[in-house]
Amino acid sequence: MIEVKFFKPEKTASWLVKQYEIIRSTVDTKMEDKFVPRSDTSLVFHFKALPEIAEPLNLILPQFFVVPLISKANTIKISGELDTFIVTCHPSVLSSVFHLDMSPDPKISISLPRELFFPLWKKLKPCKSTQQRITLFNQFLETIQSEPYKHDLIDHTYNNIIHSCIIQPLPLILKETPKSLSVIQRNFIKRVGISPKTLTRIVRANYLIDKIKENNVINYQDLVFDGHYYDQSHFIKDFKAITGETPGFYFKRNLRLTNILSGKNVK
Repeated sequence: MIEVKFFKPEKTASWLVKQYEIIRSTVDTKMEDKFVPRSDTSLVFHFKALPEIAEPLNLILPQFFVVPLISKANTIKISGELDTFIVTCHPSVLSSVFHLDMSPDPKISISLPRELFFPLWKKLKPCKSTQQRITLFNQFLETIQSEPYKHDLIDHTYNNIIHSCIIQPLPLILKETPKSLSVIQRNFIKRVGISPKTLTRIVRANYLIDKIKENNVINYQDLVFDGHYYDQSHFIKDFKAITGETPGFYFKRNLRLTNILSGKNVK
């Protein structure tokens, strides 16, 4: 039996953290499914079994790393006992604070400074409760960022897209930025990991996935309208490009493992 729980951050950590997640099992667990692209990023700490990326590349993930923003789904395979602590973050803030380039290719994982994160991993590993790990991580953040974090242009652009792209066209959102589009695009990809256009597609796809899940029905006419797609074929093409499956196939199968691996609440 896999235990999955989500925790909201305290206000003192919400400038970086969106949610905490734990995945645990005390028996040998085998699972393989998709990681569906998200609009945020995560710090991942594995203390037992190390997952394997089955597609697009075959490799074992490290003990701690950053999950980058990706444009299409990966397939993840896990075998063994699980003890994983995940800190989901605002990507532009994470990259700024830890001086990370979020645009490596291929985008499988982003390495973290070992001198900073290996001591943290060692402190987190023996903790018996998630709250202990959250407390230790918050203490770690305080040593890294003693002054209040100040949002810059890339942070504001990212937030504007996240909160507005469902109802507002991307060109109109980017028009509000005081710098040229080419400068924004270049810096945005380095700090967030994908282009503003790709982020918009991911936000819209996840919005509609949640909407279908909530309504338990696929109404293409409503989805095309709500997602601001040109037509049904445009919606299906975008959905398949991101998830690797058509909406009809995706929602016919059991999505519990996909939701666990993708950091979505499985309740």
